[in-house]
Amino acid sequence: MPIPGTPNAPLFSGTNIKDFLDILESLAEAAQIPVSKLPKYVLRYCHNSVKDVIMNCELLDGDDWARVRDLMMELYASNDKPRLISANRFRKWIQNHAETASFDSETDIDEYYQNFVMKSGGLVKQELLGKKEQSILFFKGIPNPTRRRIYKRLPLDHSSTTSPPSTTQVLKLLRREFSEDRLDYEDDDCDDMSANEDDEGNEAEEIPAKEEANH
Repeated sequence: MPIPGTPNAPLFSGTNIKDFLDILESLAEAAQIPVSKLPKYVLRYCHNSVKDVIMNCELLDGDDWARVRDLMMELYASNDKPRLISANRFRKWIQNHAETASFDSETDIDEYYQNFVMKSGGLVKQELLGKKEQSILFFKGIPNPTRRRIYKRLPLDHSSTTSPPSTTQVLKLLRREFSEDRLDYEDDDCDDMSANEDDEGNEAEEIPAKEEANH
């Protein structure tokens, strides 16, 4: 078994308990150590905050790995459950992102996409948010003036809330915005200036608000 504190040693600090227990079992198997010996290894690979909780547990002095595993799962499995925000809070996050964020590089796009998937995935899985609305909100969360440019490049049959573009379609268009291979890449600064001048008085035509899914 690896020496605690070394690069190859696992360290459990309170999250991802199943992964930690699985890794311990794999290490024991590789070292030809029977699982009955594993209870005595648990504390070695735990953060001090975890040690304070389990150090006086008698099971760790025994040889019943199944009971130790069950105990650890009971104590820490809830830490691994995703924390969902409400659908309404997610919609507010989308609106705030569109109004306050900006896309200056592919890194900004990746960060938005990662946060979007993290926040919306659980809502869709639990049927608290429809897949069509998820696609609409991904587009709606894009900051202006980038959203205006993306809208102009959408195919006509995917430019409304009745038939919105998929997240994948929009993501491809967003990445293309920052591709230096584009013929009109250097024109973006001029587009941004024009779009900013029009922000207050003239809204660019895009997925109509009146068609949005009922919230």
